[in-house]
Amino acid sequence: MGIDGRRVAALVLMLALPTAALAQQRTGGQSVNLPQAWEVETAQAGGRAAGDYRFVGALRCRNSGEAIVGARLLRSEVVDAIQIGCAPLKCDEAGDCRWEQLERGAGAGNANADARSSIAVCPRDRAVSGFRARIRNVRPGSVDYVEDLQFECARVIGPPLAYGARGPQAALPISDEQRAWMPFADETGDAGGRPWPLEQRCDGRAATAISLAVGIYRPTGQPVVQALSMFCARAPKSAGAALP
Repeated sequence: MGIDGRRVAALVLMLALPTAALAQQRTGGQSVNLPQAWEVETAQAGGRAAGDYRFVGALRCRNSGEAIVGARLLRSEVVDAIQIGCAPLKCDEAGDCRWEQLERGAGAGNANADARSSIAVCPRDRAVSGFRARIRNVRPGSVDYVEDLQFECARVIGPPLAYGARGPQAALPISDEQRAWMPFADETGDAGGRPWPLEQRCDGRAATAISLAVGIYRPTGQPVVQALSMFCARAPKSAGAALP
């Protein structure tokens, strides 16, 4: 899928890290952040073995009705930092849904890393619906890290669904057929054809958050994205909610 230069230019994101780092020790293999009752979590990339996590949390859009439609990465040997881009979607009477105004969202990681910055943005009728990742092991059996990421965009097929007072800000229905991976703008190929060992998708609903843990990369002593998963709004049947 090609990248629209105007969309990329619109997503000039500056990573805004938490004012206070959150240091936690977590057991490898655990979810890095618990989803809410109306969400389900994908499998986790990275985070195997115990890590000294400096931040554990979920990157969410700030305003009601917004969806994750893009991201900025800082990457060196591994993913140093990530920031989401958010936008509200509007649907017309014919059911065509599009976003217009893109806003920078939450971010986490090492904003000062000496790393390449790259941006990817969904087409205006799509929202983020999945991810695939490569994992880096410093040595066999040791702590692992998120080496590289791509996100998937799916076509939005209707307005946000109602989940009640405790429901999500925007549970967007998406097409399970009309999906595509969005490469980041500085990618020139598929890293020698290497596979993506972990590939995860939301089922019928767009992503509601990127859950991650920032840990110390042992070769450099710098904070990086060590573990990552995605939260998705539950389908109405599993959420116990009816379509509006």
